[in-house]
Amino acid sequence: MLLEGCQVLDLTDDLGLSCGQLLADLGATVVHVEPPGGCNARADAVLWAVRARNQQSMVVDLHVEQGRRQFLALVASCDVVLESGAVPLDSLGLGHEALASLNPALTMVSMSPFGGFGPKRDYAATDLVVQAAAGNMAVTGFGDRAPLRDTGVSAWSHLGVAAAGAALLGVRAARRTGRGAHIDVSAQEATSLTSSFSLLCEAIGSRRPTRPDPTRGAAGLVACADGFVHNAVGGLGPTRRFTIRQAAWMAGEGALQADLADAFARNELTPDAVDRLQEAIGEFFATRTKQELLDAALANGFVLAPVNTTAEVLASEQFAARGAWWRDGAITMPGPFAHVSGAPIVLRSTAPALDEHAASPFLDRTSTPQDPAPAGRLPLDGVKVLDFGWILAGPYAGRMLADHGATVVKVESTTRVDLLRLLGPFYGSGARFDDSASFASTSAGKSSLAIDLTDPAARAVILDLVRWADVVTESFAPGAMARLGLDVDTLRAVKPDLIMISSSLFGQTGPYASMPGYGTQGAAVAGLVLPTGYPDRAPCGPYGPFTDYVAPRYQFLATLAALEHRDRTGEGTSIDISQAETGLHAMAVALARCSVDGAILDREANTDPNMRPHGVYRSAGVDEWVAIAVRDGADWRALCEVIGRADLAPTAPPDDIDDLVAEWTGERSAEEAEQILQRAGVPAHHVVNSTTAITDPHLAARGAFVTTRFGERDALVTSTGYHIDGTPARVGPVPLLGEHSVDVLRDRLGYSPDRIDELVTNGVVTTIATT
Repeated sequence: MLLEGCQVLDLTDDLGLSCGQLLADLGATVVHVEPPGGCNARADAVLWAVRARNQQSMVVDLHVEQGRRQFLALVASCDVVLESGAVPLDSLGLGHEALASLNPALTMVSMSPFGGFGPKRDYAATDLVVQAAAGNMAVTGFGDRAPLRDTGVSAWSHLGVAAAGAALLGVRAARRTGRGAHIDVSAQEATSLTSSFSLLCEAIGSRRPTRPDPTRGAAGLVACADGFVHNAVGGLGPTRRFTIRQAAWMAGEGALQADLADAFARNELTPDAVDRLQEAIGEFFATRTKQELLDAALANGFVLAPVNTTAEVLASEQFAARGAWWRDGAITMPGPFAHVSGAPIVLRSTAPALDEHAASPFLDRTSTPQDPAPAGRLPLDGVKVLDFGWILAGPYAGRMLADHGATVVKVESTTRVDLLRLLGPFYGSGARFDDSASFASTSAGKSSLAIDLTDPAARAVILDLVRWADVVTESFAPGAMARLGLDVDTLRAVKPDLIMISSSLFGQTGPYASMPGYGTQGAAVAGLVLPTGYPDRAPCGPYGPFTDYVAPRYQFLATLAALEHRDRTGEGTSIDISQAETGLHAMAVALARCSVDGAILDREANTDPNMRPHGVYRSAGVDEWVAIAVRDGADWRALCEVIGRADLAPTAPPDDIDDLVAEWTGERSAEEAEQILQRAGVPAHHVVNSTTAITDPHLAARGAFVTTRFGERDALVTSTGYHIDGTPARVGPVPLLGEHSVDVLRDRLGYSPDRIDELVTNGVVTTIATT
């Protein structure tokens, strides 16, 4: 187990539960400290089964002296305390300062909807409200209707995995210095990655993104005989070659007109030809099932994935082949989020009964500094990372490592440019490798080594870098590293204690392993696409390549856990992460519910079975909206007072209530409506977009956007969202392509000037390229 020996006290309820679950899955001893009668999450048997597995339960009454003494005895021997406001620790004299005086090496992770500081720290919140505040909602849905939340994927799942990574940052710092930390993690910031840097747009002079035209439907989604598939076709970038393959297959099936088939056979992918192909796809796919189309895509190598229902996800041959499921009685739930060599993630125990572990399971110990270091040293100082990742999922995990002190060398090439360097939003014209704000936000703080991996002379350089590195990460298609002679066995032979992280769309094994695609296809197969949409329309799915936004935090967590394991045992490990499987964890509770009752989670717009009103309402201005959620009777009465309808009965028809709320919100700005409702205690937030994000006082107070350097320009990038007292993240400059090639060879590897000149002269290594 990667985290064997790590001891965690979990005081969370509801919004923080997945953090303790992930740490427990990785092997930490996690004790859920519950009040008499148990925590509220126990009322939902499925939620508790999924989120409390591998944990232990102790009842401790913190409101009485004996309970506080019992709790402090546990604190003295633990590494991490997790809290999410379920217990008022500060008012009980049990805040971080008090606990750290007893155990200086303690890390406390505080989770909340909007964070522990900033003007909105005390805002009332629900998942809907946080998604509105995070920015993803503004670009999800259709342009003629209200923006949509990501249904089935709670903001709390994004918060939990982010907080688990934070916990291990604190543990690593404490192991080396003897000093723990208080780390503040907000669901708003954790969820904001799903907006895919769109919040930067207007601040950098790029066009504000909009939701798609409903007459065209969501990009890539195509109706077929028994549902929908996600199909990527186009004439640019890597998609081009996949499109040619698909056109050849369709021509063979008699589904393309002869002139169009000839155009694609001649590699003539004009915009008109691509438009005609898409029309033909719509007609042809309507006659084929999802399975027939998937079989064709696998056999012919084009980009297509079924839009699975939750039931189909549970029955998927890919997930079954990879052992993706664990069972607790009648409940099936996502199991390991990664395949780990030598220290597998396993189900050691199902969710505990109340007070099942009344005696402390912790080992008694006192912490001693192992490497006393000056204050301000970052948790990952000294960690060396060789990053082969490209596009978003792999590289963003590297950005998170760099922010907290790791030395990260990004391996790239002028012959196979990282596609993200060519994707918006852009600071300037978008014509150069140093214009992409998306690339800047994923690679700030890294060094760039431009090397042609297909040149035989490159292999020796790479193996020297492997000897230098602690961690190697790659996000190529399965088999690509082996074809370069850089498979995990070769690298581990060179560096036996190496940590190797492979992140790919479907993982290194299983019938879908070789399927090409992007995070949109991963989201479709993992069941994330179908639930987001309106019941009377085709689904739209979450914004963009969704599993690309989910996977990086799991990769970051796995990397930190592997470093802990190596520090404790001296052993390296290899880790296989399927981006689609991280998507399963993002909607784990919805999948588990389907396993019990068979109910398929389908398009529900912004409705909720337990809250009403629960929706997104138009406000004054162009495409400006406010999300409002009424949790209970108190919220209902407060809402009615605010809109001037204290006489309104909660049994009024839902449409009538929505009309009255919409009439009230339509008369004021979204920010004004948010503030009025929050003052009344009603959960509400304007739907943050790229216009309002940069001026939002709370995001400004929390440093959600950071200015760094990218070549000769100042570059605004997003923050990775961890607030660690004493050692805040440091965002470094963004590398130009090949900017550090000479520095890496000289300073990291000690190469002589003559050898460096030879590598550059022969084209093996390239210095700065800004074409």
